[in-house]
Amino acid sequence: MPKSFGDSAKPLLEVCRSAETGIWALAALILKPEQAEELRRGIAAWFKSHPVTGNVVAARSVGFAAEVTGEDKEASAKPGSVFNFLSLDPLGGLDPAVREMTQARLFAERALYVAHGCRG
Repeated sequence: MPKSFGDSAKPLLEVCRSAETGIWALAALILKPEQAEELRRGIAAWFKSHPVTGNVVAARSVGFAAEVTGEDKEASAKPGSVFNFLSLDPLGGLDPAVREMTQARLFAERALYVAHGCRG
């Protein structure tokens, strides 16, 4: 807990601790014990390479996952690795031109969705 916030940060700290406990409880239902341990090691490695706690706020889930996977590419490429799914590319088998068109169409669909939501 940052010293600069003092006691005012305690409620947020408790919420974060509770959320973490809940997340690991859900993970236990989905992940095998060795996958959960692999995830814990990946998180610990990320914290070791990003010692400033302020970086946690700026970490995005996809960027974080890619960085954690990058820490040990050999281990994350093994079958059954909790990070193995990150290397899956659903468009990987497509012809490059078809792949680009598919990505452009998906982007356009997202843009229209966002634009529609902005109009109210």
